[in-house]
Amino acid sequence: MISGTLYGIGIGPGDPKRITLKGARLISACRNLFVPKARTASESVALAIARPLVGSGVRIEELLFPMTADREKLAERLLKL
Repeated sequence: MISGTLYGIGIGPGDPKRITLKGARLISACRNLFVPKARTASESVALAIARPLVGSGVRIEELLFPMTADREKLAERLLKL
């Protein structure tokens, strides 16, 4: 088994220029990128912000997270996992 390091990188308020230098360096160097996504029909907002930093050949996985405070919708999503 190959082990690696998992980084959680905050991309800030929505401007790619506001991502920390360390965050930008890590995004640029990663081989696998997992990003949150609110809906199945649209691209991840986080990915759209970070996309200029993503290198070629990076495996991108969008993970669906309902962006809601509705407990029923959140519970429904948990049951599908």
